[in-house]
Amino acid sequence: MLLKNETNSRSLLATWKNRDKKTVGDSRISKAPVGATIPLSSGQQRLWFLQRLLPENPVYNYAESFIFKGELNEAAFEHSLQSVFEENPILRAYYPYEDGRPIQVTDESSKVDLKRFDLSGMPKVDQEKQKLDLLLSDARRHFNLNEFPLIRTTLVKLNNDEHVFLLTMHHIIFDKWSMDLFLKELAAHYLAYSTDFEIEKKEENRLQFADYAYWRKNRELDAIQMAYWTKKLGGEIPLLTLPTDYSLPANPSYKGTSYRTKFSSTLSKRVLDLSKKMETTPYVFLLSVYYILLHKYSNQKDILVGSPISLRKDTALENIMGFFDETVVLRTSVLSEMTFLTNMQIAKTWNTEYRMLNIEYRISDKELAGCIDHTLLSATATEEQIKQLCEEAKSYG
Repeated sequence: MLLKNETNSRSLLATWKNRDKKTVGDSRISKAPVGATIPLSSGQQRLWFLQRLLPENPVYNYAESFIFKGELNEAAFEHSLQSVFEENPILRAYYPYEDGRPIQVTDESSKVDLKRFDLSGMPKVDQEKQKLDLLLSDARRHFNLNEFPLIRTTLVKLNNDEHVFLLTMHHIIFDKWSMDLFLKELAAHYLAYSTDFEIEKKEENRLQFADYAYWRKNRELDAIQMAYWTKKLGGEIPLLTLPTDYSLPANPSYKGTSYRTKFSSTLSKRVLDLSKKMETTPYVFLLSVYYILLHKYSNQKDILVGSPISLRKDTALENIMGFFDETVVLRTSVLSEMTFLTNMQIAKTWNTEYRMLNIEYRISDKELAGCIDHTLLSATATEEQIKQLCEEAKSYG
């Protein structure tokens, strides 16, 4: 939706994106004490619970493939990978269950395991099939969060001037932002190893994801924010009933797809202009449209929408790899007798500061059941599994 030739639109979006970020100098985050037990962040904890519920399901695998054109110095590439691993402890993290809770541990002595496959002698058709088989089999192989590594690297040689790099990891250690950081660091190290270019060394005592997770777990919760969310998400949670062609299967496959569409320049500009006129963001504007659409299809007034957000509110976190994503539940009432503007104002009531709240408190059996999709619990988990997870949740607190 960003317009390439619209300077005002670009600066407006940049202002919205960075409006509440803390500067490095104002950062409240400090290093975790030496030897401290590192907890999971709230987002990691959510993924950990879901993975425990479906231990052999690769739904939270994050897989990417990259094509390298031209001559590749494989030794320099492997050295570069090793350097990135050494500089970013999150890539060497795993999550054993100790003393009634999962903790974050870094494998200090690990080396990158780059698997190599040479397909250069194959016919083109067989080569493409083998390459796809390698990618899919790796992407579909689940990880055990209790064990290192939670990342797999593979280099496939197609010919002397073309290689494919396969990167698969569990989402618990990586978000999309981290992928960009990973590729930039990998490219910088490769350039340094391949030439006489000298790379700028990072500070040894810089912040890492473990420091963030420790800080977030041990900070004081805001009573006002807690009261806000308790009220906002209290009471009966309605299930959105949309008209579908088929009923939900008893055993969901978790296979799906996504459809993307691109706004035209004219429509993008109208959305930006209207958002500015209504003193809101394009996100809230489009979210309001989405609420109304769901209301029209379901004929329900009380609607909840899950929305992914990034917790990189502090500029000190911008260059740190890790899983900073979180899912917040946005609840609103859509009333057909009200105007769009009124409905948008209702949707706008959730405050950006409140939505960043990490609700960390003891989870009861009922609360755990409420935070996991009902079809997931009823269709794929036994009563004993649910009971065990509830006990683990309460002890983790």
